[in-house]
Amino acid sequence: MQLLTIEEDRAFLAAQREKGRRGVMAGVDKKIACSIKRREESKSKQSLQQNQASSALEYDELGSSSETEAQSSSSSSTSSLAISPVVSSSKRKRATLKVITPELSSTLDRTGISHRSALRIVSATAASLGHDPMELVLNYETVRTSRATHRSGIAKEIKENFQPSEVLTVHWDGKIMPDEQGASVDRIAILVSGINTEKLLGVPKLLSGTGQAIATAVSAALEEWDISENVSALSFDTTASNTGHLSGACVILEQKLGRRLLHLACRHHILELVAEKAYVECMGPSSGPDITLFSRFKQKWKDISQDDYSPLSDLPPSLYEKRDDLICCWKHHLVKHQPRDDYRELLELAIRCLDGALPKFSLRWPGALHRARWMAKLIYAMKILLFANQFQLTARETLGLKRFTFFVLEVYVSAWFTASVPSSAPANDLRLLQDLSEYHDVKISRTCLTVFGRHLWYLSEGLVGLALFDPQVNATMKRNIVRGNL
Repeated sequence: MQLLTIEEDRAFLAAQREKGRRGVMAGVDKKIACSIKRREESKSKQSLQQNQASSALEYDELGSSSETEAQSSSSSSTSSLAISPVVSSSKRKRATLKVITPELSSTLDRTGISHRSALRIVSATAASLGHDPMELVLNYETVRTSRATHRSGIAKEIKENFQPSEVLTVHWDGKIMPDEQGASVDRIAILVSGINTEKLLGVPKLLSGTGQAIATAVSAALEEWDISENVSALSFDTTASNTGHLSGACVILEQKLGRRLLHLACRHHILELVAEKAYVECMGPSSGPDITLFSRFKQKWKDISQDDYSPLSDLPPSLYEKRDDLICCWKHHLVKHQPRDDYRELLELAIRCLDGALPKFSLRWPGALHRARWMAKLIYAMKILLFANQFQLTARETLGLKRFTFFVLEVYVSAWFTASVPSSAPANDLRLLQDLSEYHDVKISRTCLTVFGRHLWYLSEGLVGLALFDPQVNATMKRNIVRGNL
C-alpha cells in the first residue's frame, strides 16, 4: 500500500482487501457472443455453398441418366451459382495475333510515345477497326519487349550495312541531358563523317567529363562499329578535357588507336570564345546566370511595336565601305545554305541593321538569354539597337551595344558563316587575324587577338596543307606552301 502513490489505486487495493469484496462478475458478454455467432454462421454458409458448387461440377462431369435428372442438376447448379460465383472449367484461349510490328515500333519511337501510351493507342485503334482487343497479344510488357527487340534488330542491321572504305573523321561533343528518371546526366554524341558519309555512332553516358572518360567512350564506339582503322582525324571543341597535352582526350585516343591523327579543332567553338571576349570588353562581365539588360528587353517586348524599328546609324567608315558587300554575302548564305533558325535570325537581323532589303522579314520573340548562350548575345544586341527608340537605355549601355554590334557586323558574322569549311580554314584564319589587327576599336582588337592567338590550329605545319584544296587560294600561294613544308 505504501508503494502506491495514486489515490485511486490505493482505494481500489483497499476495496479488494475487504472481506466479501465489492462487485460481482456479470453474465455472458452479449456483444462478443453475437459477433462470434455471426462469424460461425458465415463460415457455415460459405462451406455449404462450396459443397453445393462442387456437387454441381461433379454432376456436369459425370452427366445425367435422364432429362429430368439433367434439369434437376442444372437447377441445382444454377441456384448454387446464384449464391456464389464458380470458376468456369473452360479456359480462355491465349491471344496469338501480334500487332507491334517493326514499322509500328519505329513510328512509336520517332514520335516519342511511351509504352503505356502506345498500349492505349494501339488497343483503341484495333477496337475501332473491328478487332477484339482480347485476341491481340497486347500488354505493357509485350509492347516494351517488342520495341526493345525491334530497336536491337534495326541497330544490328545498320551496323552490318555500314562498311565504309573511305577515310573518316570522328567528331564528338558533350551535352548535359535528362535520363529516364529525370536526373541530369552527361552524354557525349559520337559520329563519323567522310566523303558522302555521315553516321551517328551513339550517345553514351559519361561517368565523368575527364579526357580519359571521353577517349574511352569514343574508342569503344569505334571498336563496336569496327571502323577504328578508317579514322584519320579528330574533330572536337577546344576545352581542356580534349586538348590537354598529357591527359586530353585527343592524346589518349591516339594512344588507344596506336597512331598519330589530324586534330581538327571546331572553329565555331573557337569563334564563340572570340564573341564572348568581345562582349565582355564592351559590356563588362556578368556575375549572374542571366544578363540584366536582356531580361529587361524580354519583359518589355510585349509593349514594343514590331513594325517601328530603325536601322543603325553613325556606322564606322570601315563598316560603311563594306556594307554592300556584306549584305550580298549574307543574302547568299540565306539562299544557299538554308541555315537553322537561330543562324537565319542572325543573318536577317544583320541585314536589317545595315538597312538591307529582305523579301520576307519577321521578328521572333526574344528567346533564352542565359549568359552561356553566346548566340543570344549577338541577337539581343542587334534587336535592342533596332528598337532603341522604344526601349530606354543608359548612355553606357548604348555605347557598349554599338561597339559590340559594329564588331559583329563588320568582322564576326562573315567569319562565323565560313567557319565550317576545313579546306578554307587556313585562309579564313589568316583573314580573321588581319581583320582583328586592323579593326578600328583598339581595345576590342587587342582582346580578340589575344584569345584567337591561342587557337591557331589551322596555321600549324600539320594543317596548313589544307589550303592546297582551297579553290580561293591561287596556284602561286599553293606552290609557296609546298616549298615551305619541304
